[in-house]
Amino acid sequence: MNKNSITLQYKVRERPPSGLATIDLWVTRVGNKWEKHAVSFKPPAEDSDTADITFDATEDGTYGFAMIATSKAGQSQPVPKSNDPPQVWVEVDTMKPTAELRAVKLAKPDDGRTIVLEWKAEDKNLETLPIIFEYAEVDPGSTVPLKWQELATPLPNSGRYVCAAPQLAPAAYQFHVRMNVFDKAGNIETKQFPTPISVDVVKPQVEIIDVKTGVKPP
Repeated sequence: MNKNSITLQYKVRERPPSGLATIDLWVTRVGNKWEKHAVSFKPPAEDSDTADITFDATEDGTYGFAMIATSKAGQSQPVPKSNDPPQVWVEVDTMKPTAELRAVKLAKPDDGRTIVLEWKAEDKNLETLPIIFEYAEVDPGSTVPLKWQELATPLPNSGRYVCAAPQLAPAAYQFHVRMNVFDKAGNIETKQFPTPISVDVVKPQVEIIDVKTGVKPP
C-alpha cells in the first residue's frame, strides 16, 4: 500500500461469557521481535463482530501484525514470541517508480506508420505489466496536446517497444507521447517526451513549368 496509515479490519471469532475487555495490537518488522502497540483498543460492540483499527507506520517497509483479545476475566491467547508468524504482513511503499522516457522516434525516417519507444523504469514493486503509453494530438498551429488516449496495451518493463503510429485527425500531423509507470502499491510516475513526434514525412516538390519573357510597356 502507498499510505503510511494502515487500516486493519478484524473479526471476533469467539466471545467469552465475561465479554471482551481490550484488544491489543502487536507489531513486528523483521519476524523475530514483537512489540506491543502503545494503545489498547476498545472491542467492538456486543452486536457487532467486526471493527477497524488504524496503525500509523513511521517509514516505508514491511510490517507484521497480530491481534490479541483479553476477556474481562483476564483470559487471552498467548502473545506472539520470537519467530512467530504474524496474522498478516503489510508492505508500505510510498515511493514512486523512477522512470526515464529515453526516445520516441519513427522506426524509419521516411515512414510515419511505425514508431519506436525506448525507456528505463525501476521499482522494487513494479506491476507485472507496469508500462502504459499514451498519445495526444497536437493542436495544429501550436504545441498544445489535446486529449490523451492509450497508445498501446499495458506493457512489460522491457525497455523497448515498436508499435503502429496513432491514427490522427486529417489536419493533425504530430502528437505528444507520455509514459505512465505503475507499482503494486498504486504509486504512479509519469514522464512526457519533451518534443512532439511528426508523422508528416512527405518531402515537398516544386517544378518549373514555363519560362516567360518580360512584357515590354507600350
